[in-house]
Amino acid sequence: MRFIAIVSSFALLSACSLWPFAQSKDEPPMPPSSELAIPVLELPGPQSDPAARDGDKSTPYRFADVVAVDVTPQSHGVWSSWDEHQHRWRLEIRSAGALSLNLHFSEFELPAGAKLTIFNPAQPAARAEFGMANNRSHGQLWTPQFLGDHVQLDLVTDPQLKSAIKLRLKTVNVGFR
Repeated sequence: MRFIAIVSSFALLSACSLWPFAQSKDEPPMPPSSELAIPVLELPGPQSDPAARDGDKSTPYRFADVVAVDVTPQSHGVWSSWDEHQHRWRLEIRSAGALSLNLHFSEFELPAGAKLTIFNPAQPAARAEFGMANNRSHGQLWTPQFLGDHVQLDLVTDPQLKSAIKLRLKTVNVGFR
């Protein structure tokens, strides 16, 4: 038993010491662990009865409850920085029992070089990235559905561009079907 614990500790120590080298070359190094605590916005779980039919077939199919929020990088989340060239804003959104989440930004405008990544931390490969190419004349953004009951928002930008970012999350669809 002692041998297993020593081997496990060694493997953990080795994995932790090599972890920064496994990052993408496009991403700056991670900030100190003291900056890694990501605030969580807790939303109510699904309220609708998934077994109930919405009635008449002329009404749209309902798959989610709409939860109104008012989230900006100034009001929620946490900013961190590695150096004078990269700042990162992060926020996690959770809704216990949700089958999926998708987000509606009533204000969305990112300058060149800024990138918003949204993903479920339990499924990091299923991610969506948004940047200046996603800016529209109406100034809004609807994301695809993310399976699971939580998503993480990760915005990376040059600190000089922070004032040019327009990002306001207005609603979250909490999937129940």
